[in-house]
Amino acid sequence: MWTILTKLDLASVGLALSLGFIFVVLFEILRINYYRGKTPPGPRPLPFVGTIPYFLKNPMEFIRSLPQYGEMTTVYLGRKPAILLNTVELAKEALVQNASSFSGRPALPLLMWLTDGYGIVMATYGHSWRQQRRFALHTLRNFGLGKKSVEERVTEESSYLVPEMLKVEGKPFDPHHAIQNAVSNIICSIVFGDRFDYDDKRFAYLLEIIKENVIQSGSFIGQVFNLLPIIKHFPGPHQKLYQNAVELKAFIRDAVKTHRETLDPDSPRDFIDAYLLEIEKQKSNEDSTFHEDNMIMSVSDLFFAGTDTTTTTIRWGLIFLIQNPDVQERCHEEIVQVLGYDRLPSMDDLDKLPYTYATVHEIQRCGNIVPSGVIHETTQPAQLRGYDIPKGSAVLANLTAFFTDKEHWKYPDIFNPENFLDDNGHFLKPESFLPFSLGPRVCLGESLAKMELFLFITSLLQRIRFSWPPGIVMATYGHSWRQQRRFTLHSLRNFGLGKKSVEERVTEESRYLVSEMLKSEGKPFDPQHAIQNAVSNIICSIVFGDRFDYDDKRFAYLLEIVRENIIQSGAFIGQVFNLLPIMKHFPGPHQKIYQNAEELKAFIRDVVKTHRESLDPDSPRDFIDAYLLEMEKQKSNEDSTFDEDNMVMTVSDLFFAGTDTTATTIRWGLIFLTQNLDVQERCHEEIVQVLGYDRLPSMDDRDKLPYTYATVHEIQRCGNIVPSGVFHETTQPAQLRGYDIPKGTVVFANLTAILTSKEHWKYPDTFNPENFLDDNDFFKPESFLPFSLGPRVCLGETLAKTELFLFLTSLLQRIRFSWPPGKPFDPQHAIQNAASNIICSIVFGDRFDYDDKRFAYLLEILKENIIQSGSLVGQVCNLLPIIKHFPGPHQKIYQNAVELKAFIRDAVKMHRETLDPDSPWDFIDAYLLEMEKQKTIKDSTFHEDNLVMSVSDLFLAGTDTTATTIRWGLIYLTQNPHVQERCHEEIVQVLGYDRLPSMDGRDKLPYTYATVHEIQHCANIVPSGVFHETTQPTKLRGYDIPKGTEVFTNLTAILTDKEHWKHPDTFNPENFLDENGHFFKPESFLPFSLGPRVCLGESLAKMELFLFITSLLQWIRFSWPPGAKWPDMNGIVSLTRSPEPFDIICHSRGSKK
Repeated sequence: MWTILTKLDLASVGLALSLGFIFVVLFEILRINYYRGKTPPGPRPLPFVGTIPYFLKNPMEFIRSLPQYGEMTTVYLGRKPAILLNTVELAKEALVQNASSFSGRPALPLLMWLTDGYGIVMATYGHSWRQQRRFALHTLRNFGLGKKSVEERVTEESSYLVPEMLKVEGKPFDPHHAIQNAVSNIICSIVFGDRFDYDDKRFAYLLEIIKENVIQSGSFIGQVFNLLPIIKHFPGPHQKLYQNAVELKAFIRDAVKTHRETLDPDSPRDFIDAYLLEIEKQKSNEDSTFHEDNMIMSVSDLFFAGTDTTTTTIRWGLIFLIQNPDVQERCHEEIVQVLGYDRLPSMDDLDKLPYTYATVHEIQRCGNIVPSGVIHETTQPAQLRGYDIPKGSAVLANLTAFFTDKEHWKYPDIFNPENFLDDNGHFLKPESFLPFSLGPRVCLGESLAKMELFLFITSLLQRIRFSWPPGIVMATYGHSWRQQRRFTLHSLRNFGLGKKSVEERVTEESRYLVSEMLKSEGKPFDPQHAIQNAVSNIICSIVFGDRFDYDDKRFAYLLEIVRENIIQSGAFIGQVFNLLPIMKHFPGPHQKIYQNAEELKAFIRDVVKTHRESLDPDSPRDFIDAYLLEMEKQKSNEDSTFDEDNMVMTVSDLFFAGTDTTATTIRWGLIFLTQNLDVQERCHEEIVQVLGYDRLPSMDDRDKLPYTYATVHEIQRCGNIVPSGVFHETTQPAQLRGYDIPKGTVVFANLTAILTSKEHWKYPDTFNPENFLDDNDFFKPESFLPFSLGPRVCLGETLAKTELFLFLTSLLQRIRFSWPPGKPFDPQHAIQNAASNIICSIVFGDRFDYDDKRFAYLLEILKENIIQSGSLVGQVCNLLPIIKHFPGPHQKIYQNAVELKAFIRDAVKMHRETLDPDSPWDFIDAYLLEMEKQKTIKDSTFHEDNLVMSVSDLFLAGTDTTATTIRWGLIYLTQNPHVQERCHEEIVQVLGYDRLPSMDGRDKLPYTYATVHEIQHCANIVPSGVFHETTQPTKLRGYDIPKGTEVFTNLTAILTDKEHWKHPDTFNPENFLDENGHFFKPESFLPFSLGPRVCLGESLAKMELFLFITSLLQWIRFSWPPGAKWPDMNGIVSLTRSPEPFDIICHSRGSKK
């Protein structure tokens, strides 16, 4: 044989090998076609590798596409066919009704290499698997699986997990390790008998290698190994998988060794002890599968399965909850309403937390962590829906298809807990929810996983809020303009304007833009430079034939001076220059505009020079090349306007117009999208549903993205970047609607009026993409004219449209934009000062500045006295008044009162000195005059001491109650951002940003007025009312009430009476709205009490609450500092019920005026 081979030349060997290869490929194709005729339909496999390349390219997209082939689909795992079951009914028929035929596991080469075929999860169907699974289930139940004891372990572990996460409160961090450690500790406590600290380095390393092996086993290297298991004998990344498995087994062996040394046969502590006893018990049984290797792999299986799946689900949960803050908040409110902040959840709370329980299930559905289920194998020939399934066939349950079946789910394609709630808000589980599979191979730890998911997620949502870590244009009408515009349009079209080639440039640039923005992920940054650079690069690629890097300093400087010139030209200095052009001969800021223009022209001249030197007349590369050729062509034409100066200015115009307008529109877009997170999220969901995360958008996608396309147009409408359009001038006398318009008259198209016309727009005054939607399809109203119209219509309209759609869609596909958080501050002083200033202006005749230190001190001691008077020390003083003669904290209350009275006496003294009997200024003046008037009356109660205390009462009551109510209001509004937004929209719709509210406007603001009342309703700042005392013996409902009996009005009971309130236990302005949305006041709303002792300042308080809260909501959006703990909603109960001190963040709304 060797002799023959040595006589063959290289060509002959090559030919023989080629023919052999072709024969093998043809044979493989024939083999595949043979099998395809006998199996359910599916995507066409490739020789040898099957459908694995399709899977690796986009796994989820591939799995989602399989139901199109029918209820059963055949895919090829290399050369071997596998059948996917795409419906729940079919899965039940196969895995439950024919369980004995479909409960095997294929001997996947990679897993056989790592496990030697031992263990439970991937063990082949038979005696060993039955013994190991039965023993594992029995033992796990003995050690608490599905019982209260394991629930207590999970609850205890959550008390470690929450503080571990809160160590980095307010800072970005990767939650993977903390969650993985917490989840793993539960199975470890059952298997190893102990938990591991979060900072245990060896255990952290084990968790890391588990994660690595899970990822790598399903990756490209895992698939290659299963196709070519012979590579186990060669070096490569697959060896790391083996090494990791060896290290994990070594860890388990060490634990087994320790357990052997300390084993007490009468008192097994955990799964390992139980297994060691079972080995001993069955050592004389020849059929026993209980030995150390099986124990190691069984423990490894439990460790793997009990750690990775639940951890991964919770991590997906955090993503879904952050993407859906309304769901997160609703869960939190439900949890706190049932549990408060201190009691940890238990499984007994499931029925009381239907929305939270539904959310946990929706996380599992959308997390879909095993998209095609764990692989099964037929143990004998079987039949399924008319197909013969040979023994040894791989079978998978397509859980992705189950979880997105439109027949079984209300919202199959989006995250929505309503999928698990019936019409009454009760939890229900659809039959197609099978995350743990079904049949004999159903997940061993299903009950444990359910418990962990509910208790861990509920504990986290109880205490933590999660969020993401924030030229031609101005030329006069005539020959030159016509020539330049015609040539420019023609040349731009030649270089791709309006064609696929420019679209591809925009698509390519969007890659750079997204990457540039993600460099600052989670940090506040100014997007102007990145957007301006991206937009400018498109026109630069057409005009200059090249793009510029985002860190090109000279180009960044040019963009800066372009921006500066645009701003200054329309600023005061630009207007003055147009009135007095003679000032160009004098120094001043206008000279900077000229200097900037010269620098831009110098840059363009340099580029033109370079183009001249490398110009190829037969192959123009860009606009400048084309212009140079046109100059050459027309140099003998006397009427030609093609010269270098015109070229420089034309290029400058294109550079200006092609950079600033689109960049400015996109910057406005980011503002509108950040202010309207619901729009941003809806666009993102639509984009991802159509494109996924990997395919960039194209202009062909517009029809498939109607909401996103509408949003782009609404950004242009609301951005309205040229409010009165570019001005025109009449070239000759004209008539318009009966008016004579002289030649040379300046004419503007008032785009602002056109873009906000109530006749043409559904929502003219608010940002709402519905303006461009008709029954969910995109349509463009005729009054949408952002590019103007007529011969002077924007030259780059098609380019701008392309850029706006592709850039904005690419950004929304990959990035979520949010406003940088403001600085947290305690609003108490500002609110207290404002409320106090009203009563001060009436009582003292003046207001006090917010930075008046003495007044701030008085407000502080006022607050202190209110809290202390109702506290333990105040109650003790009322029980034992004799203590007033002894030192103690009660003396501070007295000292504060003395200081307040001293302040009032000073004010009284000053009023006496300036009193004008004919013109009293305020309450003190009026009281002094009344004292004078009644000084001869013996029974008069008008004297200075009563004056001082009356003023003190007014000061106290007029400051604290209103300020406390407003502070509660900020908490409720922050906890209910949808209420805050609805109020703001109503206020701005009625008042705009410039007109302050008045009491006359209450009827036009029913929702806001209802919200103010609901704040009073929920704040309930005097829970049992101000106490009364009977002045004589009386009878009430058959009871004799003696004189001197204290009587309270239980306002808390009145304000939460289920007979009188639609939503007695939650903050909901609907309590004060009728079915038509009109304001009405239930009779049980009595925050000011009633009768002769009704609050003296009721009308003032009502006015202050409405006007202050409405003004705040008109101008400010309030949010809670990220990571900050919500205050205890029970508050600090003293004379009044006030919230704990808290910080809040203010975000300015409207203009900066």
